[in-house]
Formats: sequence, C-alpha cells, structure tokens
Amino acid sequence: MKSISRISAILIACAALHILEPSSEDAIAASSKNDRPNVLFIMTDDQSRDQFNFLPEGRDEQGKPRNLTPNINRLVANGIAFPNHYASTPVCTPSRFTVLTGMYASRANDYAESAARGEQVNISWNCHIDAETQNIARMLSDAGYFTGAVGKNHVIAGHHKKRISIPFDRSAHEPDVAALLKKKQANQVLSYQECGFDFAASLFAGNLGNRHNTEDTVFHNMDWITQGAMDFFESWQKTEKPFYLYFATTLDHGPGPAKLKYTGDPLATPAGFLEKPLTVQPSRASIPERVTAAGLSLDTTACDVLWMDDAIGALLDRLETM
Repeated sequence: MKSISRISAILIACAALHILEPSSEDAIAASSKNDRPNVLFIMTDDQSRDQFNFLPEGRDEQGKPRNLTPNINRLVANGIAFPNHYASTPVCTPSRFTVLTGMYASRANDYAESAARGEQVNISWNCHIDAETQNIARMLSDAGYFTGAVGKNHVIAGHHKKRISIPFDRSAHEPDVAALLKKKQANQVLSYQECGFDFAASLFAGNLGNRHNTEDTVFHNMDWITQGAMDFFESWQKTEKPFYLYFATTLDHGPGPAKLKYTGDPLATPAGFLEKPLTVQPSRASIPERVTAAGLSLDTTACDVLWMDDAIGALLDRLETM
C-alpha cells in the first residue's frame, strides 16, 4: 500500500493526547507498521482565509479562486475540512505549544515560573516546550513511531532556552559567523531530540531576523524546509515504524518583500549558505509564469502561496512513490 493512503490527517485534534493511556500505547507499539497510519502534520504561518480557495474569502465576486493551490485543493477534496476550528491562542508560540501538547499555553513550565516570580502574567512568547513537557512527538515515539520535525520552531526549547544571538550586521560568509549559525542549528536539533523527536532538520529558530539571522540570510527558504522533509522520509524508510512528521512553514509570515518572498536568495538558510540551489520543488522562476497562466494577478500573495503549495505537492508526490 502506498504511504499516502495511510496518512491519517493534516491537522489532528491534539486534545486527544490526554486520552491515550499507557495500556493503549503498549497495544499500539505492538501492532505492525502497516496497521498504523502515518501522520503528516502541516502547520502554516499567518496564512489568511483568503489564501484558501475552499473558503468564501478565497474566491472573488465572480466565484473565481484567488489562489493557485492544486495541492491544498486536493487535500480538501480528498479529506475533511473544519472551517469553524479556531485557535485558542492565535499567536505563534502559544498556538504551537497547544498544537504540540494538547494543553493551554498557560500550562507551560517557563510561563508558570515567570508568573510565580511576579513577572508577566499574560501569554505571549513565554510558553515553550522544554524537556519535561509531555508532547505528541514523545507520546508517539513511545508508542513506536518514528517522529520528526522540520521548518519553523519558535516553541521547542529543550535545555537550550538561552539562545545564541546572531550578529545581524555580519555576513554568513565570514567563518566565525558561519560556525555560529551551524552551532545554533545543532542546538535546535538537540532540543527537539530532548523533547522526544527522533529527527529534526532545516529549522528556523523563530521569525526571520530577530537575532536569528545575519542580514544576508534573512530570507524564507521553502525549498530548504522541504529538503529537510525529504531527508526525514529517507531516514524513516530505514525503520520498521510508522511516521509522524511536523512540517512547519515560515510562510506566509513576514518579513517580505511583500508578495515576493519566493524571490529571496535560494542559497540562504538559518544554518548558513547552501552550495547550490535545491531542486526538490518546481523552480521558483516558474511560479509567476504559472500564476499568470492561471489568470491571477501578480500583485497579490498568489506567488508566495503557490510556493508553499509546491512544497505540499512535493511531500505528497514523494509519499506516492514510497
């Protein structure tokens, strides 16, 4: 059976985490790889309602789609959409905390510690997953899954809460800065592993800039995140386990350039510069051509949304071949 036919869902109700008792974990772990669904969990960032064709906002006054998203469209056509599903905390870090733990962000250990000290008591970017926080990756790993994460972090801390600040006014081509970027990436991978993930790669520590990048690497790189997923699939195929992959995009969050995020340096990543552009997705040069051919305006977010949709298509196509 092809792998894609065993993907259970794109967005899972993480509240179910607390229903899984140890006895049921043992039963799941004892079942065979083919008996259990693979899980591809895709989490986009600041994707507005008008960027989904299946929602009313995703169509113009004549009912024409505002976006060219064949892969998101096929997920909706072949799956179930929950148009009235709302985030409990519609801000980056707390929403990711809830998605990965099934708990309100106010349950985070670092939030509780800061509140106990009489510090900030409202939820914002003060609720991280540390090595002691139960989460879906650890539970699934304990139940016999091969678990992984690629893309935007902004919530996993492990034992590395003190982040490495990257000098924005330096270049990633400078040897000492390049080494710092690689160390920061390695620390993030270790943090994910401490929190229960078996695999982590192609990680953005948080929003672009914000002491995470040099000026010459402040670019989205959807292709690099997708490559991380391909590396995950390659590692997974060497196991006899079902998989769980958390695929978190940086799109369509800022910074820009607005409507032109796909035009950033294809070699730039938070871990330094690549030696050559990646080819895991359709070429970036073809994006405006395809958008125009679909009769859509380039003066919208259509190109960046297509870039993200290309990533989803690459994942689905890869799964079809396995």
